[in-house]
Amino acid sequence: MGMYRLPLSEYEAGSRVLVRPGHIAIGIGFDCREEYVYWTDLTSRTINRARYNGEEAETLIQLNKQSSPEGIAIDWISRTMYWTDSGIDTIEVASVDGLNRRVIISDGLVNPRAIVVDPVGSYLYWTDWNRDAPKIETSNLDGSDRRVLVEDDLGIPNALTLDYVNHQICWADAGKGTVECISQSGDPATRYTVTSEAKYPFALTNTENTLYWTDWERKNIQSVHINGGNLDRPIQPLLEGKGRLYGITAVTSCPAGSNACDVNNGGCSHLCLALPGGDYTCKCPSDQHGNEVPCVE
Repeated sequence: MGMYRLPLSEYEAGSRVLVRPGHIAIGIGFDCREEYVYWTDLTSRTINRARYNGEEAETLIQLNKQSSPEGIAIDWISRTMYWTDSGIDTIEVASVDGLNRRVIISDGLVNPRAIVVDPVGSYLYWTDWNRDAPKIETSNLDGSDRRVLVEDDLGIPNALTLDYVNHQICWADAGKGTVECISQSGDPATRYTVTSEAKYPFALTNTENTLYWTDWERKNIQSVHINGGNLDRPIQPLLEGKGRLYGITAVTSCPAGSNACDVNNGGCSHLCLALPGGDYTCKCPSDQHGNEVPCVE
């Protein structure tokens, strides 16, 4: 596993963040408030983090042998992280320090992969590339009010990113070779294809009205303006091994906005999960064994 930092300027060289031989990092997320990078490790079945420069690397959560951690997303306001697990078909949330784990979705998942969080709007989005019925779903941050956002004309929706500027969700489909977007409401009339020139996209991110994705077939990073057009010049990453390109994330400043958990954890003893409309809910870990502080919902 190698993690690298690649400036968007073609005149700047990239640099290594950290390397762990023999490991496979699938999903990657960035905490824009504290400048930590988080990733899921398929080989060791762990959730990990390190400083943006690679220092202070640590394992936060050791998952069980049946787990297969994939996408990961950081709520920088509520100080929580979410991840998908295609081994046990769940979506979990925990505090960014790895404590207070709680399962929020445990049914109706087959191959969950990409996941993104909207801390300001208080919504969660994820893909499920179940070949019989692929879909993109959304829910509140506590897993409530779950609904299907997109289910028609999907192949293998591997990747997902939230476009805060234009209030839309974009995804990359490895089955169709496309990158598409739709409004956060899921209105079918707002759906459009950004490009049909993706080959085998795996992960997707965006910044400054440009979409970037890792491509397994091209073995590089592709990009295109979010409104479409010709593909930009590909970015060739600093590959020191023969591994595939997996996760990608944009390192940016935090988008403007807040939620009800921003101050004093909303008054919650453990998990504060923001809800749409400025509300929130206090939740306890699924397993409270060893907690020194009593948890009250």
